Amino acid sequence: MSASPSTPNNNTTSKIKSKREILNDRKWRNRFEELTAYIKKHGDSFVPLHFPKYPKLGCWVKNQRRFYRLHQKGKQSLITNDRIRLLDDAGFTWDASGVAVYEKQWLAMLARLNAHVISKQQQQQQALSDNNNAKYSTTTIDSSDLAELNRWVATQRNMYRMRNQGKYSTLTEERISLLNKVPGFTWAKQQSALSSGTTACIKDD
Repeated sequence: MSASPSTPNNNTTSKIKSKREILNDRKWRNRFEELTAYIKKHGDSFVPLHFPKYPKLGCWVKNQRRFYRLHQKGKQSLITNDRIRLLDDAGFTWDASGVAVYEKQWLAMLARLNAHVISKQQQQQQALSDNNNAKYSTTTIDSSDLAELNRWVATQRNMYRMRNQGKYSTLTEERISLLNKVPGFTWAKQQSALSSGTTACIKDD
């Protein structure tokens, strides 16, 4: 009597699927670790599509946002609630239009820097009117309430150095031009005051 044809083993099939899921999960975890490293260094999750250090990360991030939109609409999606939770905890921004928000924040910090310099100029002019022998000093931001502005300026300088070294940088030509228009702004830390006496030589710490 001949043996009957063998039927597919459901257990084997489930094991194959499980291995595939494990592999996909491992790839996802690798990209997630790259993302957390990126956020830690750059302070946001707006990864460029072509990022030299993590070449696959930009596309992966774009896909997570796409999968999330499908998930929110109740459609089939590759993203799970657990993955959403992990990304939320990492500080991931789901709305890519947040890039515009980031640009507004940058411009707001630039406005604060300009306002600080103008304030210092007015103080110096008042000092001159009160005392013709008054001397200008380097304009530094060292007050505790201006610590955030200090860090922002230090970040711009760091981005400038990275750009000059051919590394990834969020500092564009337009932003460089805007910062160069700030009276006396210097890219090197703690330079001496300019001859005009008005300088935005911000403390870089």
